[in-house]
Amino acid sequence: MAKKPESKPKAEEKQDRHNLLRCPKCASAMQPVVFKDVELDRCVDCQGLWFDMLEHEDLKKLKGSETI
Repeated sequence: MAKKPESKPKAEEKQDRHNLLRCPKCASAMQPVVFKDVELDRCVDCQGLWFDMLEHEDLKKLKGSETI
């Protein structure tokens, strides 16, 4: 019987995803930014923000999120 390949831990999968993400505006690397359990991505060069589905709505509800 074939052995099922081991899956990567979630944190490692997220890091792999961030290593692959490129800014849609300037094509630079993106880095994760976490604010009170909401994770979004910020471009390391132009500082643009990229939100996954509904993250911007979650973030707007949190006091202090305008500092991101």
